[in-house]
Amino acid sequence: MQKREQLMKEFSELIQFVESLRELDQLTWITPLAEGKWTLRDVVAHIMLWDKYFLEEGIQKNNK
Repeated sequence: MQKREQLMKEFSELIQFVESLRELDQLTWITPLAEGKWTLRDVVAHIMLWDKYFLEEGIQKNNK
């Protein structure tokens, strides 16, 4: 298992990637990635909720 520091570094690198998505136009955000697949907006929202869960359940609880 990776150390907490390594996981935090990887998550911080993901922030840079997500910030780069701001440059995309609206149509790109709402177009499915492939037929029958999620949109980019759906994928990012899913990751955000997963990260929120990880923060609350994995990181904050372990720091108490």
